Amino acid sequence: MKKKEEECTRELALKEQKRKELYAKQGRGSQFTSRDERDQWIQKELRSLNKQIKDKKEHRDKLAEDMKRDGEKQVLLEKKIEEQTLEMERQRCCIDELNKHYYELKKSKDQYQSTRNELWRKETALQQTLSSLKEDLAKADQSLRSMAGKPILNGRDSVRKVLETFRERGGAFADIANSYYGPVIENFDCEKSIYTAVEVTAGNRLFHHIVDSDKVGTQILKEMNRQKLPGEVTFMPLNRLHVKEQNYPQSNDAIPMVTKLNYEPKYDKALRYIFGKTLICRNLEVATNLAKTSGLDCVTLEGDQVSSKGSLTGGYFNTSRSRLEIQKTRSELSVQIRESEEELAKLKEKLRETEGKINHIVSEMQKTETKNSKAKDIFDKVKADIRLMKEELAGIERYRGSKERSLEQYASSIEAMKTTKDGLESELHQELMSQLSVSDQLEVDKLNDDIRRLTQENKEAFSMRMRLEAEKNKLENLLTNNLMRRKDELVQALQEISVEDRKRQLENSKSELAVIEKRIEEVNKEFKSMEKKVQEATKMQKSEQAAQDKWKIKEKEIQEKIDDDAKDLEKMVSKQNTLQQKIADCTKKIQDLGSLPSPDIVAKYQSMSTKSDAGLPVPTLGQLGGAIGPLVKWLLPVGPQMLLQLELLVAIWSRLG
Repeated sequence: MKKKEEECTRELALKEQKRKELYAKQGRGSQFTSRDERDQWIQKELRSLNKQIKDKKEHRDKLAEDMKRDGEKQVLLEKKIEEQTLEMERQRCCIDELNKHYYELKKSKDQYQSTRNELWRKETALQQTLSSLKEDLAKADQSLRSMAGKPILNGRDSVRKVLETFRERGGAFADIANSYYGPVIENFDCEKSIYTAVEVTAGNRLFHHIVDSDKVGTQILKEMNRQKLPGEVTFMPLNRLHVKEQNYPQSNDAIPMVTKLNYEPKYDKALRYIFGKTLICRNLEVATNLAKTSGLDCVTLEGDQVSSKGSLTGGYFNTSRSRLEIQKTRSELSVQIRESEEELAKLKEKLRETEGKINHIVSEMQKTETKNSKAKDIFDKVKADIRLMKEELAGIERYRGSKERSLEQYASSIEAMKTTKDGLESELHQELMSQLSVSDQLEVDKLNDDIRRLTQENKEAFSMRMRLEAEKNKLENLLTNNLMRRKDELVQALQEISVEDRKRQLENSKSELAVIEKRIEEVNKEFKSMEKKVQEATKMQKSEQAAQDKWKIKEKEIQEKIDDDAKDLEKMVSKQNTLQQKIADCTKKIQDLGSLPSPDIVAKYQSMSTKSDAGLPVPTLGQLGGAIGPLVKWLLPVGPQMLLQLELLVAIWSRLG
């Protein structure tokens, strides 16, 4: 409608211009006095019109050339936009692939990190267990050291240091270290029921060191002396031990001790040397009889020994301090420690592998992230270029209408000028006329009809255009302020992240949520277990607190009793000191009397009363003096009755005096 309106306007202007020219032609009859004057004016107007037409044509050509360049540029921009759109799509696909690879790597990293956390927990628990086992082993070593003696175990430790030195040196020294087989106690085991019998039989020989030959023992001793290592060492070289075959008695009440021991065949000489001449008997009577008849040493399960030479040894044996039991505990702890250390080494190896995989994945993630960043930069650059080219293309589109209208205006102006020029050229050299010719009048009438028609069409086109303009503005506002903006947002969102990327993010989040929920479940289980242990410990603490309070009360009562007894003890000590002083005084007085009678005379007179002494011979002073010394020695240990006995002695003495 706008184009129609513009065409009507141009055509109307052209018609009005022609009509104006015809009226001007009519008016020039009265305007000019002569034809020459008019022709001069027409020629002047023609020159001006030619110049204007030329200028208009130049502007039109420039505008046409500009529009041609815009058309070529538009085609080029559309082609570049298509190429850049393909490149942007390719970069977006590359970003999607890199994001997919990144999320897969992240998922693998999370799995390995979960595995690493689990390995860390196992490592911590295993280290705690290992520390506890080592503490128990140290306690067992300390107990064994207290029972076996410090020099013996110092010697064992010194031998171990020497062997480590030999292994570090290698060569022949390593062969020497491999020819050492350890203490006797570490090279056999037996049933717990015969621990006591085995211990009392072997004694400290349990800690003798088994070696392959005497040369091995000599080299170890030389190295110990060279390093000045402490301890006592007794070696049992297998090449120097001579063991006879024993004929053991066939009895249901006795069994050879060596048959109840479990050991490797290469240690047979050493163990037969220690235990080969000993029988385990049911009781002491059987042991005594077999020791006499078989010529072998016998021992009971309780540890009573009967030597083949006739000596009998026995007594109470504290089984709670059994060296074999402690050695068994040490061996079990050593095995557990070795297994724990191997498991810990495996765990550490797994941790190293897991750490290596995690580091590799992190490196790959960083590389992927770098590639993704570069791809995003290229994507953003291409996107910005497309935006700029679209803006430039929109500018071309925006200015094309105005340029086309200008071009049409130039064409209309040139046509109007040509019409004016043609009219002036046709009028040139003609006679001056005050009225229009018949043909000119007919043309004016026709122009008037066309002008009225075009004016009406122009008004209709204008009104229709205004209505369409209002509708267009309304739709433009809706598009610009709402729909296009929403479309741009959606396009931006689609460009930033694809549907597959969203799905991968969702899957990754779900997997992370599952891992976290599993960890929460494990933590809740551990929390409930710890809570139960805390409740049990609290309950135990309360019971122990009650017992402690009870023992505190008992301790207080005993302390009070101790204080009371201490006071009584002080009184008794004071009384004892007084009595001891009296004893000393009496003893001094008796010694001053000289020799006393014999004990028989004193006993005879002691059993008589003071009234029944008639007819008895009176002992002399020498006889009493010979007896008073032994009598005093007999009376001294009597205690509190001594004073009474001394008084009796003084009475006898006074009777005799």
